Amino acid sequence: MNRTALCIRMLQLLKTRGRMQITELAQALETNPRNVREFRRELETAGYVIRQTRGRYGGYELDGEVLLPALALQREEEQALQEAGSYLRAHPDFVHQEAFQSALEKLLSGSRDPVSSGTYVFSRLPDMSEQMRGFVERCTQAIEQQRCVRITYRTLSEEKPYTILIHPYELLYYQGACYALAYSLRAHDYRLFRFSEQRMFDFTLLERHFQRDADFALAKHIGENGLIKGELFFARFLVKGVRARLLAERRIGVSCHMRWIDDQQLQVEVWMESTYALLELLLQLGSDGKLLAPKHLKERLVCECEQMLAQYTSPDESMI
Repeated sequence: MNRTALCIRMLQLLKTRGRMQITELAQALETNPRNVREFRRELETAGYVIRQTRGRYGGYELDGEVLLPALALQREEEQALQEAGSYLRAHPDFVHQEAFQSALEKLLSGSRDPVSSGTYVFSRLPDMSEQMRGFVERCTQAIEQQRCVRITYRTLSEEKPYTILIHPYELLYYQGACYALAYSLRAHDYRLFRFSEQRMFDFTLLERHFQRDADFALAKHIGENGLIKGELFFARFLVKGVRARLLAERRIGVSCHMRWIDDQQLQVEVWMESTYALLELLLQLGSDGKLLAPKHLKERLVCECEQMLAQYTSPDESMI
């Protein structure tokens, strides 16, 4: 790109991404920080107002009233483009990822009020009650308007619901369920809240607004193959028979290596994001699967199987 093109690209980045550090801009423009500072001076000479915030989270920020020439997109069209971008960022196998994101930023750079990403789609919205659908609609409104929300919620591990304030950031659909990814003022961290009649009892929009964290990135808070982001751990197991051939066609874990020992046995070495996902898979494999490592999960699996066996071998009181 020539100098003029780089200046225009810098405007587009600041308009669509918000505040960016000088080093981030230099990386995106494939230039050095000194040039970025020069671009700012040239753009301000041309009449654009680029504010600078100092400190650890500082950077350049374009004045919100600045408009760039672009197509006249409807708000629903902008929302659709943002959601498509969120969806594709979660699928690294999309070969045109970089070109698509660049084109998306150019399209949205002329928006007076860029729509923040509000929906991340793994699967479509499940069947929900009218009350839960109403909660989801309020959550969408809260994300778009950056409004605080008061919820009454109960986790699976707690007996009674509690009431807290949250700042909703994303609406997530995953495996037949709907979640809100929000900053919890109770935990002082980001948490997932499921829209379920067993968990969500109230969802009230407040007049109070919050400032969305400019450094927020969805990928920091969810896993590559599920909503739960945790510490990766290594597992090794054997599978035999028909289930081995079926498993060989699936994608599991974050990094997986499969090797056929013979015509009937498949050895799997994989990095997993949650113990729950691994145990669920092994229980599906039944007697055709054998966990080799890690040792502590072998013991937990044995305990789980013994408890299952006890359920079926003890007398059924309901039948007496």
